[in-house]
Amino acid sequence: MSRSIRRATPGDVPRMFAIKQALCLENSSDGGFLLGTSPEGYAQLVAVAETWVLVSADLVIGFAVA
Repeated sequence: MSRSIRRATPGDVPRMFAIKQALCLENSSDGGFLLGTSPEGYAQLVAVAETWVLVSADLVIGFAVA
């Protein structure tokens, strides 16, 4: 299975948010950009930060923000 890393685009935001929502974390109602952000927050990160996605079979399966 081929995987690649590329810069995130605005079209990746829904998948990034879905990945965040799928995390199984107890007491995750606050804290950090990952736990406390919204789709709008991710869209802003994509626009202004170094935001990268890991893609497999044309599906975003992970992301990083620097």
